[in-house]
Amino acid sequence: MDKYSEAVKYAASQSISNEKQFESVMHATRRKFKIQPKRSQMLYLYTALSNEGIIPKDCDMKNFLVHEL
Repeated sequence: MDKYSEAVKYAASQSISNEKQFESVMHATRRKFKIQPKRSQMLYLYTALSNEGIIPKDCDMKNFLVHEL
């Protein structure tokens, strides 16, 4: 797997319940894997991995990944 998939799996394994925790997890993920993914890339991989059953579906994380205008 590439770094982005590993990063999404790592972020999905963290407990996220609010925007501040989400930003903290994303910051830690970017530093750990030395990548700068866009939210759209993370959302695409999250959806793909959760549909395959590799990571559990977490509505909170998906809601934080969707950037509303």
